[in-house]
Amino acid sequence: MKQIIQKYRLWLLCLMGAMMLLPDRAWGQQVFGNWVYGQDGTFSCTIDGGTVTINSTRHTEETFDTDGNLIQRYEGTISHIQLNSGTLILNGILQLASVTATGGIIQIQNPQTNYFNPTISKLAVNGNVEITRQGEIFCDYLSDDMVISGGNVTLSNLTISPNKTILMEGGTVTMKSVSYSHSLDKETVSCAILQTGGELTFRNCNFRPINSLESYYPKNIVQTEGGTCNLNKDAGTLEAGGFNVTKSGTLKISGGTFGKTFSGLVPFPFHVSEGGSLIIDDGVFLGSIPVEGSELTINGGTFYGLQSKNGKITINGGNFNATDYSISGQKINKPIIIEGGNLTITGGEFTAAEHESVRAAIQILADAEVELSGGVYNNCAFHIDPSVGLTPESMLEKGYGYFTLTQELQPDVQYKNDAIQKYDRIQVKALDSESPADYGREEALKADVGPNGKDVTVFGTQIPYNYEINTPEGLLWLMTAINGYWNKDFEVELPQTDYYKINQASEIQITADLDMAGYEWVPIFVFSAALLDGQNHRIYNLKVNQTCATFMQQLGSSSRPASTLANLVVNGTFNSKDTKYNSRINSGSSGLVCNNTNGYIVNCGVEQSKLTSNFTDPSVVSSAGLVVFNDKVIQNCYFTGEISMKETYTKPSWDGSNNVGGIIRAGEIAVNCRSGACIENTYSHLFKPVFHEEKCTSPELTITKDPLIGELVAEPGDGTIDGFRATDSKDALDALNNGVEAHKSLQGEIPWKYWVCKDERNDGFPILGEKNKPSVIEFPLTLKAEGPGTFEGYYLTGEEEEQEKHDFQADTTIIFTNARTFHVTPKPGKGATLVDVVKVVKKLEEGVEKLDSIPQVEIKTNEEYKFLAQGSIELVARFRLDTLYIENDTTVLGGSDEITSVDRVEISASGSEENKPAVVEIGNVTVQSKEDGGDGETPEGKTTITEDANVILKLSGTNDLGTLTNNGCVTIEKGDNAAEVSLAAKVINTGTLIDNTGLITEVLGEDEIPLLSVLKEEEADKNITSGEIASLSAKATVPADATVTFQWQRGSAGTWTDIGESTTCPEQIPVVMRAMTLDAEPEAVSYTNNYSEALNAPGTYEYRCLIKREVIGEKPVSTTLSVYGTVTVEPKTEPEPDPTPDPVPDPTPTVDSYTITLPSVVGATTDPVAGDYTVEEGSSFSFTLTLDSEYSQSAPVVKAGNETLQSDADGRYTLADVSCDLTISITGITPDHPTSNVNVDMPVRVWSHKGVLRLYSETKVVARIITFDGHLHKTLTVLGHVTETDLPKGVYFVLIKREVFKLMN
Repeated sequence: MKQIIQKYRLWLLCLMGAMMLLPDRAWGQQVFGNWVYGQDGTFSCTIDGGTVTINSTRHTEETFDTDGNLIQRYEGTISHIQLNSGTLILNGILQLASVTATGGIIQIQNPQTNYFNPTISKLAVNGNVEITRQGEIFCDYLSDDMVISGGNVTLSNLTISPNKTILMEGGTVTMKSVSYSHSLDKETVSCAILQTGGELTFRNCNFRPINSLESYYPKNIVQTEGGTCNLNKDAGTLEAGGFNVTKSGTLKISGGTFGKTFSGLVPFPFHVSEGGSLIIDDGVFLGSIPVEGSELTINGGTFYGLQSKNGKITINGGNFNATDYSISGQKINKPIIIEGGNLTITGGEFTAAEHESVRAAIQILADAEVELSGGVYNNCAFHIDPSVGLTPESMLEKGYGYFTLTQELQPDVQYKNDAIQKYDRIQVKALDSESPADYGREEALKADVGPNGKDVTVFGTQIPYNYEINTPEGLLWLMTAINGYWNKDFEVELPQTDYYKINQASEIQITADLDMAGYEWVPIFVFSAALLDGQNHRIYNLKVNQTCATFMQQLGSSSRPASTLANLVVNGTFNSKDTKYNSRINSGSSGLVCNNTNGYIVNCGVEQSKLTSNFTDPSVVSSAGLVVFNDKVIQNCYFTGEISMKETYTKPSWDGSNNVGGIIRAGEIAVNCRSGACIENTYSHLFKPVFHEEKCTSPELTITKDPLIGELVAEPGDGTIDGFRATDSKDALDALNNGVEAHKSLQGEIPWKYWVCKDERNDGFPILGEKNKPSVIEFPLTLKAEGPGTFEGYYLTGEEEEQEKHDFQADTTIIFTNARTFHVTPKPGKGATLVDVVKVVKKLEEGVEKLDSIPQVEIKTNEEYKFLAQGSIELVARFRLDTLYIENDTTVLGGSDEITSVDRVEISASGSEENKPAVVEIGNVTVQSKEDGGDGETPEGKTTITEDANVILKLSGTNDLGTLTNNGCVTIEKGDNAAEVSLAAKVINTGTLIDNTGLITEVLGEDEIPLLSVLKEEEADKNITSGEIASLSAKATVPADATVTFQWQRGSAGTWTDIGESTTCPEQIPVVMRAMTLDAEPEAVSYTNNYSEALNAPGTYEYRCLIKREVIGEKPVSTTLSVYGTVTVEPKTEPEPDPTPDPVPDPTPTVDSYTITLPSVVGATTDPVAGDYTVEEGSSFSFTLTLDSEYSQSAPVVKAGNETLQSDADGRYTLADVSCDLTISITGITPDHPTSNVNVDMPVRVWSHKGVLRLYSETKVVARIITFDGHLHKTLTVLGHVTETDLPKGVYFVLIKREVFKLMN
């Protein structure tokens, strides 16, 4: 074993010696520090620290013996460099074969100007590596084949090839000042960077096409299929290509402006599809962002449109269409358009824009899933296409609602869901959101308001009310009411009264000093009532923290009469600042009013108050001690306190300029006093000068504009300014009171108060005293009354213990001095109503003075009204006659050519003691109610004759007496010398009524059951010849159980004489029984009465028939109506003989002809048909008669005159040897009786056929046709043969001979 070991050792030593004698290449590689020389004759280098500089793509190494002699030189191409740490410097290198970097720095120095070759052919990065370059940027690009797998990688000041793609698989990569190199040709790659993972960020890069050769550059700078690509405002120029996001990639934008270049509007440089995701945290996007099937999340930024087709949109913030924006004159604003997919909004602000003629902030054009849990929506929130099954309510996330977002309504108020489209500014928030404290909403809702209210005392019984504000809670109620809290479109409980409806004519008085320290004050929005009078009281310790911080945002409205704010001092802190409640009027602060649009501010002050404003990036901020913008009148007012303003700029101004500032305007009294406005006798006193501070937080911004800070008024205007800055209290007091003395009060103007100084108040500077300037101005008060009523009043003079009362009536003018309290009472006459009381005022319209009437609704009927007159006043009480009471024996109502209209007439005149009737003349009178009876119907007018009345009504002209009810005794006649007379009335009689006019044709009983109706038959008026008989006929209809009397009379010279005996119908009262119970009136029967006589003497004969019905009962009722007829008798005229008769012609035979009349009958047909037929004398006429099937059992009787005709075997009837006109009559045709096994007695038959009702009775009977709902349709008399009448479709009952028949027509 020992020998074996020795031999092995010897063999190993020999082998080692042999290997030492082999050449170096035989070993495979040589290592020289960082460098390794490989068997392929190339060098590789591994850098684990330090700095390695490479000046060429080839490398050389040499070996030496111990004496320094060269043993061997190694030279070859550098095939690969591995950088793990340290620094690799590539100095003037081009096309280095391969570099792998897992850490360290690669510096490229002295790059060669070679646009078409890379610095490194293949570059792999997977670690924390920084690659930078120095020198000319447009030179060789970085690499042909570059892969980034991980690590924190920074590429700085490099060019990349537009013809090669960098693959980014992971890591965090930041490209700083990276740009494209020259493109080799049009054959470009689809993207310069393909990102499948990691996070990529750009800083100040320049991807702009060189020499404007866009087509030579990739369509996309980056295609992100995974990972996240970040863009922000520092990304640089991104014009040559865009960013395509697909698969699982995400593009995240946190700043920058997109969609616009120097040449105008361009498409966005990004496109997201196929499941990609776009996240926007900030930036400006000029145009509509397209989303197709991808995901978009917006957390912030400024946007001008978005259009999603089946995308998933989530909006957590951002501002959409905050301003109108145009590029090259083209407006780019578009709404958010949703066509399918999902939309979730948790925040952001959205302003309406127009799309295809529809204006809305969000337009939903196809079915989508929408969920809203936040956001602010301006102008018009939503447009939902009718084909989409969404509503504003259904889009809300559960537990959320729509709320107001206006400065005047705080805390916010919830809208009713169906009302939101009416409003300009709404927000979505949680229903259980906690309301801010200290705003006094609950106190306002609990305020005691009413005629005896502790907080607010209300005067008047209807709008307009007047008010007294007695407590701080009452002032909160007033603000809440004016600012519109009680609104039917809000989810609020409306009060039981309408006191909250402050009217333009309302007057409001403050009755005490009000300490508002416990509340945050929300400014009154628009005060347009007539007057807010502080009555020398103070509202103090106001705390206002709003965008528009003031006591009242606007005084007066340009579309209404001017409003007045008088005798009030306010005190507090007014802090104007950024809030979510943008004011619709102004950003800034003022102590009293922001906009005096149409108001008089007299004797008011803002005392020892502090005004501040603090805004970030504001547009315009205006602050003033009293009023910001004055368009009307400020008189005898003051401001004392402090004004300070501060603004901070973080971004360019609204027009994109980096030059900011100059948006501040401040005045001690006002910012501007505009044309036609005035400021009179007003002073300011500042505790210290106006403080102003402005700063920029961005180094890019420069403040180049100065604020506009004036003394009394900031901006020059065209208004009149009479005021001063007070520095000495005594001098100020003298100047102010001199101004009061010099002022001449105008009619109706509130008097100026004198000024006083009190050491304990306002630092001793002047305040308004309680004493008015005395004045002596005379004014007239005129009372007038129109119509049936009186208007009376009184006033008192003297001291309270010894006052003297002075009464006056209407049509009187009272002259008084300065002001006086008057008491007036309108009193309608009997039967009259007070229409209204109006105040007559003069006004100018287009330079012409005109009168106008203002209703004074607070003045009531028979109620004393007290008021203080401070100017010329003319009051007119207007009365209307509703009921005319006629009590005199001789009365004329109407009588003029014009129609006299009244609501009601009551006649109670009883005549003389000798029972001589009173005479009432009525001419051209209409009785019609002027009141609304409900349901839009007007109640009927009524004319009533009382039970004790005994009158003759004489009619003339056109009259409508409505419902004429006679309870007494009345005779109706035509007036003396009356020409045309007409009468319209529904007549009810419960007394004695005689109508001698013939104008009344129907009279009803007490229950409006017909008593009597009459009809003048057609033959009543006729012309006859002497010797002929005049036949007259009158018809009366009465209930079946009633009797009626006919009496004919002849008239002569106004006197009527009976002719013949009276006739009573019927001779015996018929018995009518019902076969069933029906809710209907008694049956009616018509009777006709005739009178005839021969008249020989020519002339005109007047006849009338008095038709009378009497009802005997507890109170007899007598009704007499008249039917008139006229017969004119003309003399017979004999033809005079012709002195020269015509020569007698030769006799020729003539043939006379005659007319045969063939009648139409029910139940049979004739051949020829019914009609008139001409037959020559001596000829014959024949016809056949065929019975209908229902009449086959009849035995017809046919007559020609008095001759009965018989038919031949063929059923033909013949008239032979016709020698005169003949009328054929056919009778005896009756319906068949039904057949059965028993004898049937059917004296009555009722049936219908083709819409015709047919009735048959063997005797004369009355039939009543009643509708299915129980109303009488028609009454018929059946005269022993078939009677027919047309009927509308329906179900009917026919009552005839005690039987009821039901039939369906």
